[in-house]
Amino acid sequence: MKNTLRVIAAVAAFAIATPAFAQGGGGGGGGGGMRMSPAERNDALKAVLKAVLTDEQKKKFAENLAAMPQRRGGV
Repeated sequence: MKNTLRVIAAVAAFAIATPAFAQGGGGGGGGGGMRMSPAERNDALKAVLKAVLTDEQKKKFAENLAAMPQRRGGV
């Protein structure tokens, strides 16, 4: 439970600090330069999560990421 709360707190802090994360990056309008691309957002979120994980949890996280199917662009 303690680790779950640490992850939730890290993700919440990331969402507050990163308006593009909270906005979801969709829609139109101005300010397009302020938004992060989905890949940038995912990389930043992974870094935030890794910051609060133990070494064992980081290893499992990396294994889980490697096991996930990869998306192909343009489909």
